[in-house]
Amino acid sequence: MTASAVAALFSAGCAQLPAAPAAQLDRARIAEIDGAINAVIADRRMPGALFHLERNGDSYERAYGRLSYDADAAPVDTGTLFDAASLTKILATAPSVLLLAEQGKIDLEAPLSRYFPECGGKGKDGMTIRHLLTHSSGLPAGLAAKPAWEGQAAAHALACAKDVTDKPGTAFRYSDINYILLGQLVQLVSGMPLDQFAQRHIFTPLGMTDTGFLPLARFGAARIAPTHVSPLLDDDKALHPGLAHGAVLQGVVHDPTARRMGGVAGSAGVFTTTRDVARFARMLLAGGALDGVRILGADSVRLMTTVQSPAGVAQTRGMGMDIDSPFATRPRGALFPVGSYGHTGFTGCILWIEPSSHTFYVLLSNRVYPDDKSNILPLYDRLGTLAAQSVLGVDFPAPEADYKQIGRLIYGSTRLEGELAAMMQSMARSDAERAQTYEHDLALRAAGAAAMFDRLALDAGTKAEFKALMDKAAGLGVHGGRQAQTLLAMSPGVLAARNADLAAVQAALPRFSAMAAGR
Repeated sequence: MTASAVAALFSAGCAQLPAAPAAQLDRARIAEIDGAINAVIADRRMPGALFHLERNGDSYERAYGRLSYDADAAPVDTGTLFDAASLTKILATAPSVLLLAEQGKIDLEAPLSRYFPECGGKGKDGMTIRHLLTHSSGLPAGLAAKPAWEGQAAAHALACAKDVTDKPGTAFRYSDINYILLGQLVQLVSGMPLDQFAQRHIFTPLGMTDTGFLPLARFGAARIAPTHVSPLLDDDKALHPGLAHGAVLQGVVHDPTARRMGGVAGSAGVFTTTRDVARFARMLLAGGALDGVRILGADSVRLMTTVQSPAGVAQTRGMGMDIDSPFATRPRGALFPVGSYGHTGFTGCILWIEPSSHTFYVLLSNRVYPDDKSNILPLYDRLGTLAAQSVLGVDFPAPEADYKQIGRLIYGSTRLEGELAAMMQSMARSDAERAQTYEHDLALRAAGAAAMFDRLALDAGTKAEFKALMDKAAGLGVHGGRQAQTLLAMSPGVLAARNADLAAVQAALPRFSAMAAGR
């Protein structure tokens, strides 16, 4: 064969190769993401993490840090599994419910009591499946640990016995009980437990090979990031009862309620990797199918990812995804618009999707290691903003602040702190788990208020003053660590600091509320 013939053949072969996708992501901004995550690790606020950012096929994925703070701990790699906590709600529970609704086995507008008659009464007769999916049921946040209980049946009985705090369909309250009941509904109508249904109908067909409940049945513990060492302090015994001294949660779900339910709950229990969560996000952006395999119908994707909250409820959710509640403000960042959607998890996890630009990012971490005290909420806000800034060719306009919402957030932060303080006056150690839920909610509300207030056209000094105020409000829930959850564990110095911060928040509230309402 002549040299010219060889050249022609080579040229023809190259012509058949697909063109490399055009760059969609700004690598300089990605370097800032790396810096932000590494800074949190260097500050020992989380041992390690996985991050994935993607737009139109252009993706970036990286592992950071180590599995723990031990000197000989293995480094995190892209195959490390993390406890996804409340991402379980959107990866497993909500899509399973919607898939069963497609099959005609669940009516989303039907009352819960149609399926679970034992859950009627106490204001719950008008509570629908939609209310559970959108956290507008009126049910409280979680199930108390005391008196001691264990198993699916006990969890169901406790959930059904709860009184509502608001009439169903009238108010937003994030509640694990909603999704515990939804997970049990999947088992009732499908005839198989939630973990098996999600594995068969979502994870396996979608190629999410690392994802599932009860990971120790499939993987060695060395591949899984640990979340908790117990009990380092006496208070840990109340928050993580039943664990032997020095026990490490590694491949066992961190959430105490899910653990009491055997590791499978509609609210928590899934372990996963960023590459698997990325496949799930691509499926949603593609309308419910990926690589020729359909997981959800297009209408189910719409229900999951667009506003489905009842009319009159200001904090908006899809049937699964968060859209514009106080929990959305941090992961959305300063630039992604309302209409983007996603979810967070208590262990330090985020999935956030911006559909108009086909962009999404995933964070998985074990920020709860070793004692649940670390707060990485500022990182959420930073990642959301940097992810938006990384998108090439799209200029996300800074949204106008919703001043009424700012007022609600400010009021909600201080009101919630008042509820927490009142509860702490009379609580026993057995109530510490409930206090943790209040404190986390407080921190998120305060953070949401600060992020929204930052968008106002105010001078830098006023903004700085407000942020300092909201930092105080957020810190009220975490100041002094876990010991601050019961009066018995608080030193006089911790109590004095908390009281001073609360007084500062309450004194400044009228001025900032008027400022927000008057603009």
